[in-house]
Amino acid sequence: MGNRLTGPDTIDYYYYNRGNQLTMDRKHQYHYDNNGNLINRVEVDGGKARIRTYSYDYEDRLIQVIKQEENEVLTVSSGYDPFGQRIWKWMHYNKPVLMLFFISHNNHKWCI
Repeated sequence: MGNRLTGPDTIDYYYYNRGNQLTMDRKHQYHYDNNGNLINRVEVDGGKARIRTYSYDYEDRLIQVIKQEENEVLTVSSGYDPFGQRIWKWMHYNKPVLMLFFISHNNHKWCI
């Protein structure tokens, strides 16, 4: 079984690169870095562009997502401990909105 090339609707389509990564569908274009991480997703709907940009650290962990839609920008950033567990998340929507800290102990996680 391979990748989906058409969808349930006759106007749905999907394109892949040599690395077997989705590069385009009916609504989106996708771009990847040399490590195979999704770094950009562009959606064009009715002439309006919605852009999501993804950033990763040196261990390929997602550290930031920027969502742009017209004049609005939402930024979500994350930080990790030395064991690779996410320990904080920060949301910025045209001004700082929310900062979450995560605590993990004996396979239990808490958000404060």
